[in-house]
Amino acid sequence: MNTLSVASLSIPECRPAENEDDIDRKSFETWKELLEASMDLIGVTDECTKMNVLKVKAGPKLLEVLDGTPPQAVPDVSIAPYSNAMRRLKDFFGSREYNLMQRQKLRAMAQIPGEPDTKYVKRVIAAAKLCDFDDDKLMESAAEVIQLHALNIKVREAGRKILRKGGSLSELIDKVHGYELDKKNEEIFAKTHPPAAEAMVAAVAHGQPGTSYQRANYHGGSFRGFRGRTNSNPGRGGNWQNFRGGSNVRRQNETRSAGERGTGGAPCWRCTSRFHSPNNCHAIPKVCRNCQVVGHIERACGTMPTPTVPKRRISDEGDNATKPKKIAVVSKEESESEEANTVSDFST
Repeated sequence: MNTLSVASLSIPECRPAENEDDIDRKSFETWKELLEASMDLIGVTDECTKMNVLKVKAGPKLLEVLDGTPPQAVPDVSIAPYSNAMRRLKDFFGSREYNLMQRQKLRAMAQIPGEPDTKYVKRVIAAAKLCDFDDDKLMESAAEVIQLHALNIKVREAGRKILRKGGSLSELIDKVHGYELDKKNEEIFAKTHPPAAEAMVAAVAHGQPGTSYQRANYHGGSFRGFRGRTNSNPGRGGNWQNFRGGSNVRRQNETRSAGERGTGGAPCWRCTSRFHSPNNCHAIPKVCRNCQVVGHIERACGTMPTPTVPKRRISDEGDNATKPKKIAVVSKEESESEEANTVSDFST
């Protein structure tokens, strides 16, 4: 074996897992297996040569971890430097302090915005496996973190249901993967079936033919096409003099065309204001108290006010009841004088 064969080893340096800052035990063990398999392939068996390869291929983060580990007496560092270094790294990643640190990181492991749900669940499960939990505690710890930090409410509910029913981690991953498939299907459906544009409903203008004045402004029976009512009821305003549909329609159309230009134009035909157009008027849902038509208020109504007939006041005894007569009061002096006159006339 020569130096060229050692330099030709295509082994990447030991790096932290994705979205992590420090090297964990799984990343170290995976990298260690790759390193030793590559050295066996080219025939590197010497401890000093292995230690040199470790220093070249380990990377700065793993070498920093190695420098922070306490020295080990076995195996002897002077005889087996590579085995001594690997023993120190193995003790570090299996120590109680490392497990406590991993459990603390697990409890604070939140889902990154934009991270797929399945990827986040797998990352939580992988971190939980580094904490040396047993099977029951592993499932409980992973489900608890998912319930606290998953962004999707369905994923949080899946964690609670799996934990309550005593399911496995594989079932949790399958359920979350199903949610992602449903979400992608909905996105594809939304792209292929864009929502239809909402239909614009035009407001019914006051005084249009066949709508307002035919239904409410005219209650009589003299106009052609109307039957069943006559002009005998003066309280409903059914005579032809109260019907001014033609002039009202023309005036309202002129007002409407000018009012649509904005403020400062002709007054709004719904409420007579000059500060808005009829399409933005507050009186659109109002009912006129004069003609009972929806769309304007009383002061903007173009219909003649409905004449009212004063109610006759009828007494309980009828119109022919006699009114009480006044009774004259006779004073005492007048009575005595009349008696005296009567006596004198009798004596005469």
